Order: sequence, then structure tokens, then C-alpha cells
Amino acid sequence: MRLLGLNSQMDRVEVDRRTVRLDALPIGIAPDEFNDLLVKNEETKGKLVELKRRFSYRKIILGVDRLDYTKGIPERLRAYGRFLRNSPQWHGKVVLIQVAVPSREQVPKYGRLRKEVDELIGQINGDWSTPDWSPITYVRRSLPQSELAALYAAADVALVTPLRDGLNLVAKEYVACKSSGDGVLILSEFAGAAAEMGEALLMNPYDEEGLSNAIGRALSLSESERRDRMMALYRRVHKNNVFAWGNRFIENLSQAVDARSEQSRDEPVSLPTDSLVEEFTKARSRLILLDYDGTLAPYASLPQDAVPTHDLLNLLQSFGQDERSVTAIVSGRAKVDLERWFGGIGNIWLAAEHGAVLRSPLTQLWEEPAPGTSDVWKQRVYPILEHFVDRTPGSFIEEKEFSLVWHYRMADPDFGDWLANDLITNLEHMLADSPVKPVKGQRTVEVKLVWANKRQVCSRLLTNGAHFDFILAAGDDVTDEDLFQQLPSRAWTIHVGRDRSRARYFVVGPEEMVGLLAQLVKSPGMQTSLNPYAERNGERTIANDPPSVNSLDAQKPATAPATAVISAS
Repeated sequence: MRLLGLNSQMDRVEVDRRTVRLDALPIGIAPDEFNDLLVKNEETKGKLVELKRRFSYRKIILGVDRLDYTKGIPERLRAYGRFLRNSPQWHGKVVLIQVAVPSREQVPKYGRLRKEVDELIGQINGDWSTPDWSPITYVRRSLPQSELAALYAAADVALVTPLRDGLNLVAKEYVACKSSGDGVLILSEFAGAAAEMGEALLMNPYDEEGLSNAIGRALSLSESERRDRMMALYRRVHKNNVFAWGNRFIENLSQAVDARSEQSRDEPVSLPTDSLVEEFTKARSRLILLDYDGTLAPYASLPQDAVPTHDLLNLLQSFGQDERSVTAIVSGRAKVDLERWFGGIGNIWLAAEHGAVLRSPLTQLWEEPAPGTSDVWKQRVYPILEHFVDRTPGSFIEEKEFSLVWHYRMADPDFGDWLANDLITNLEHMLADSPVKPVKGQRTVEVKLVWANKRQVCSRLLTNGAHFDFILAAGDDVTDEDLFQQLPSRAWTIHVGRDRSRARYFVVGPEEMVGLLAQLVKSPGMQTSLNPYAERNGERTIANDPPSVNSLDAQKPATAPATAVISAS
């Protein structure tokens, strides 16, 4: 989202009209290999016996890491030193075996890390050693798996405390060697494995005192609690092994392929412009339904900046004069914007705020909204939106006559989307019993009337026998999906943009959509008249004017009081 500007959901991302599946599949290990080493490998069994004899009276704390600054070895050593300082009763009874595999030794930063680790180990051993006990045994080399398995099996506590790690399989390897259930895993909450190993003692590796206390707790756990924790981890590591991971990955991949195959049959395809122009030319009566923002004009950071160009106004003027066409701008814009921009164009319908109010080209008056429509709900919603404006730099509130819109186009994209989802969740719960609902649009959250939608605008224009040979509808937003669904299957429904849609076809952006309208204006089927309401043969032609509607029912589309006569010569 941040780098490519793509909209993503929890489990998918849409890119180039493809759905890319996202999933979290933490890789497993092959735990049976460690069991086989402990049971069948003579070298491993010999090493294990030797470790138990050597440390027979002491608890073993084990750390196995690459010598890397992300692994938190210095922080671990300092916490262990604090533990020894605060817990004298454990002197001589515990030993830390730290295995550090050399890594990138030619890099200066790694050289400094090695020096720091050597100095800390020397300091701790110097401060606390006795003639028969050294608190730290340091192994700075790579160990074969047979020797590692013996160490894992012998260790009473494993310290896996990276400052940051993608997953960390050492934690799983340790657990795989604990079939007896005797052992405790201390795991950094910043390791990826922490998400699936909740029975470990999770801690913050930067918290020296907290890690020191965790070591003391691990050494003092009762046998029953140690066993319960470790056996739960042991069963999970064996169940979610590397083979189960591979099978799950392939299964999810196959499901993604099947889902894409199903979706591809219903997804919009690239618009066949020549076929559309040909059908438009042949049609005797046409209905053109156009969204504005994102369809006829690109989005702007501020809504007032998305002003229509002169070329677009000229195109709409041509459609308004076409004797065969009924043209409507069906937008989420406030009626004052539509009136200012398109009010001077004759013979086109204007629907504002997703159909809350409609302006007829005959009367040039805006209809009244449904009886009982009130804006009392704004008093509840506005403070919530103000709170989100305070939390989101670059966002602002737009108040319309029948809706409120929270815009976050100028805010940080992923933070804005995260807050938008949070806002919708809060509003849906709060407004469950009200006549309004929240809708997430293109970097907006709009709280609008439930019954105000583009589908009911379409129903009203098609009411009482109005028939059109050719229907074209274009839009880019979720609010246009109702319109696409309402129209008959033969309609030319166009989604502007590459997102998935119920539309049959798509164009890349507003420039391509405006270019299509320009082609239609130049086509032979365009017939304009300076007086589109001229009388011919004693009959008034109202090809551009579907039935007028005097009132709007809040529960269902209003029924037109008159029948339209669609006439074309």
C-alpha cells in the first residue's frame, strides 16, 4: 500500500485486475529428525550422557544463535548478569551455555559485536566464577546437528531472545527435543515464532530486569506447569511440521488459482470501444448514466479542486442536445456543486448525494427529499468524525445537505485506511437503528441516507414504460455497484479503474472515459437540435426527459405520475 499505492485487505491485494492472495504460513521443522538423533544416533546419545554427567548438579540455560546484532546476545548476557547479582541462591547451581555461530566477520559492525560479547562474558565469569564453577560456557563455532540435539535435550531452559527475528527455528528445534516435557522456553515477543508459541514465557528482550526475572521464574516453575507448557508446544511443533507447511502452502495456492478462475468469468473485461460505438449509433433511444468524481474527472486532494474542464462541459452539452439520448449525472456531490457546474447545460438530469435529490431538466427544480427526512443524526455523528480528524493529520469533514463525509486523501494511506475501518466499525454499531449508514469510498467514509442510492435513481428513470435500446452506465466507486447490478444484462456497464466490479467492462481512468464520450459525440448516431423539445407533427418530443417524479418515498422508488413518450426520428 505504501510503496505501490495498492488497496489491500487482510487476505488479498488487488493489482492489475488480479487478486493476489496473502497468508501467514510460518514454516515448520522436521522434528522427527531430532527424535531419531536422540534415539538412534550413538554420537548424540554419548554427548547427552556426557552433558548430564558434567552438569549433573546444575541447571543448564542454553542460547544458540548466529553472532548477529539482531539476536540480542549482549542484552541477554547483561540480563543473566543481573540475575546472578539478584539471586545468590543460584550461584554454582546454574550455567549458561551460549553457542554463537560466527557470521559476517569481515563487516566492522560484526567485529565490534564480537568484541562486546567477549568482554561481557569475561566480565561476568570474572565477577562470579569460583574454582569449580563458571557461570558461562561460551562456544563460538558452528555445531553439527547431532551435538545440537544433545544440547537441546540436556538444557533445562532455552533462551531465544532476539531483538527482531523473522521466525527463529531454534525455538522449535529445542521443543522438538523435549518429548519428556521437561524444559522451559523463554521467547522474545519480537520473534515471529512468538505468534504460535504462546505457552513459552514471552518477554521483551530490551527489558533487562524483566528478562532477569523470567530466568528466575523458568528455573523455579513447578514440574506440572513445566510439563503442561512444554507438551502443548511439543504437540504443536510436531503437528505443524515442515511437511504440513508445504502441503498447506500448495493447498492455499490451488485454492487461489481456483478462485481466480471463478472470478475471471465474472470480472469486467477491457471495453470493446468499436462495438459500443456501433451499437450506440444504431440505437433509437439511449440512456446515459455517468458518475462524476473518478469517472469524468480525476480525484483531487480537495473536493472543490475537481472542477470539470471546458472539453467535458462541451461533451455533456452535446449529449444534452442529442434527440435520442437521456443523460444523467448521478453523483455523490452536493447539489450546489452539480448546479454550479452543470446547471447551465440544457436537458440533462442531475442526481446529487447518490440520489437523495433529483433535478429534472424540464422544471430545473430539485425535488424535495422523502417525507420525514431529518438531519438529527448529524448531531451524533459529527463529534465522532471530528475525533477522527484530530487523530488523522490531513483529513477533514465535508458536510452536505443529507450526508457527512470524512476525507483522508491527504493523510498517510495505510494509517488512513486503518482508521477508516475503525470508524466504520464504530459507526455501524452506533447507527444500527438510524436512517443512515457509513460507506467507505475512495479515501472517504461517507455517512449517508440508507435509501439514497444510485439504484433507485435508475429505477425512477426507467419507470412506467420508458424503454431504451441502448444503456450506458459508468462509475468508479462502491456506490456505483448498486447501479451496475440494477441494469439489465445488455447494458454497457463500465467500471473506471482496475478494481473488481459488477460492471461488464472497464476503462483505465477518467481520461479514457472522457475519450469514449468524445467518440460517441463524433459518431453518426448523434443527432442534436437547438430545441430538443420542439414539437413535430403535433406531438411534443421528450426523448431526453423520462417521467418526472414529484415525491420520493423513503422505503421504495417512487412511481412516476405520467408515462414518457420516447420518440426518435
